[in-house]
Amino acid sequence: MTTEKKVKYLKIDRGRHYYPRRVPDQFRELLGMSKWQMPCGDVSCAKAVQLVVNWAEEHDDLLAELKTPEGYDAVEVDNFRLEDMTAEKFTERFGGTPFNSNGDVLVPFEDLSKPLMTALEEVAKLDEYHSKEKAPEHEVLQLQATILRAKREGSKLGKIKLTP
Repeated sequence: MTTEKKVKYLKIDRGRHYYPRRVPDQFRELLGMSKWQMPCGDVSCAKAVQLVVNWAEEHDDLLAELKTPEGYDAVEVDNFRLEDMTAEKFTERFGGTPFNSNGDVLVPFEDLSKPLMTALEEVAKLDEYHSKEKAPEHEVLQLQATILRAKREGSKLGKIKLTP
């Protein structure tokens, strides 16, 4: 008769192997998650054990690194770099450069003569739009049309989103 040794962090649910592990509270905001939940896939039990042991070692090393101030700072810097790279890839995907509207034309930021002034003007326009006491006429007409259509069809109006 063989005795089975329990593997830490290996869970089996309906024949599927996975690795659930709670992220310590002090690192949740930095890592952006509360739990590592990784499926092992369609593998044998021996392969699942191997995967879970490897993941546990990687996460143990990461947690040990995060417990030091230098390690925490390094991971935080890596996260910022990753966010920057993601933003750059998004920008590259849509033409390679960030754009700003200049009237009806989209213009790259570096081609604007005064990008800071342009941004301030746009913010001022938005502030003016949101500070009005009365909604713009086209929004009032759209709301009235929605109400009339609901009355005419005899249907429930449901939830209506109003702009601030």
